[in-house]
Amino acid sequence: MIGQPIVVLLLLFLTLFVFYKLATNYFLSYSVRLVVVGLVFYCFGLLGVIAYCLYFSLRELKASFAVKDTVTSRISSAAQGYVEIIGKSSKETGLKAPLSGLPCLWYEYSEYENKSIWPNWMAGSKDWKLISSGSYHDPFVLSDGTSSCQVNPLGAQISGLDCRNWYEGKRRCHELLLLANKDVYVLGEFITIGEEVQKAKANKEVSALINAWKQNPNVLKASFDINNDGEIDSQEMALIRTRAQREVEQKAAIKIEPVNTINKPKDKRPFVISHHPHSTLVNRHRLHGLYYLVIGLFLLSQTQAYCTGLVFNSMLCQKVMGY
Repeated sequence: MIGQPIVVLLLLFLTLFVFYKLATNYFLSYSVRLVVVGLVFYCFGLLGVIAYCLYFSLRELKASFAVKDTVTSRISSAAQGYVEIIGKSSKETGLKAPLSGLPCLWYEYSEYENKSIWPNWMAGSKDWKLISSGSYHDPFVLSDGTSSCQVNPLGAQISGLDCRNWYEGKRRCHELLLLANKDVYVLGEFITIGEEVQKAKANKEVSALINAWKQNPNVLKASFDINNDGEIDSQEMALIRTRAQREVEQKAAIKIEPVNTINKPKDKRPFVISHHPHSTLVNRHRLHGLYYLVIGLFLLSQTQAYCTGLVFNSMLCQKVMGY
């Protein structure tokens, strides 16, 4: 990533030298533009790495504080909002890892085949060909003994996964698993879906039924025009809605039971899923955050020092300053 911009810089200064020999009078104006372009080419790749490190540093440190400051709740008594729970799969999910066959809640896998004549330990990266890969990121259900909760892993920072690598003949297998038989830590937004969904569904059916009645205005007036003025007023409209609600309630055969869910918070707070215990998870995110921060600041200082030295030691700077 860094070597490519350095080559660009060398070619740039070679061009500057040739340009200086051929067109000395125009050297100063055009060389300024070329130096700026060269600096941009050099810094772009390195600044991308710095931005990556600083972003993940803030992300990991934010997660460590969130895990540390949030108290573990029981699912049956958890408040609506940002909570953490610890549980296991409430029942046999039937989901198994595609390569190892282990029961799991979430997985990612890849399978490579060695196409070369070399044994596996001598094969290079170009010798391995991907023959299959896939993932399962659908919601899963956890229970802590008091109740159950549906967890949607989309957008979560997942850690502590069971990582498996092995060889089968000329094949190399890799799996990342969130196992079904281990404790799972979840930090996210807890929402109980139940009566609200039922009311919304009932209101939608009531509106649809009233619209269907309005398709036959003569029948509607004959049934609900109490004062016989040929119009449906607000009082009669309320009667129509009451009748429609009664009919929808009579048709409802299944009542929606409340469902506890945990999803990614809408306010961008950390969403964490892990096999690690609480204390290990805090230390892990903290150390990762500090590691990314140190690397980012170190690269930033090196970039600043390099660019400063490049500018002040350049032939252009010496020419401008009169050295």
